[in-house]
Amino acid sequence: MGASFLAQNAGKRSVTVNLKHSDGKEVFRRLIATADVIVENFRPGIMERLELGYSELKEVKQDLIYCAISGFGQAGPLKDNPAYAQIVQGLSGVMSITGDTTSAPLRVGFPVAVPPLAEDPSGSRNPSIYVVVNDASLAAHQSVACCARQARSALRDSGPLQPVTFKKTNCG
Repeated sequence: MGASFLAQNAGKRSVTVNLKHSDGKEVFRRLIATADVIVENFRPGIMERLELGYSELKEVKQDLIYCAISGFGQAGPLKDNPAYAQIVQGLSGVMSITGDTTSAPLRVGFPVAVPPLAEDPSGSRNPSIYVVVNDASLAAHQSVACCARQARSALRDSGPLQPVTFKKTNCG
């Protein structure tokens, strides 16, 4: 296990459950009965196919808050695409402000998107939350990318961006 995983999950208990097996589904439903919130990040439709989507789980726990995180939303042409960090950073433009003159754009080494809450695409008023990571990445870096491009355009005509260094000066 990586250091990041260990740090983020220190002190937590975990269990492995096979959601494709009927016994696993029953264990999962018993866990849901004691939960306040569930956060899942399967591709859209997977939980429904497993018969563990919001409509099924609210029968187990009426006041459950259901959060579905996906790379490209619950609907639309990219909804079934994988959304690994490098894919989202590239498509959202985050990688356009990394790298230097000797390298291609580089993936940022840590999560950079803090997803906003989105309304349920069906328009219903249920306590379910849908998070679109690509949209969050676009929104999170737009001002940084804009400023970086403007500041650096005078330094170089093309190629990956490189860090701008500032010298400390005595203004007195």
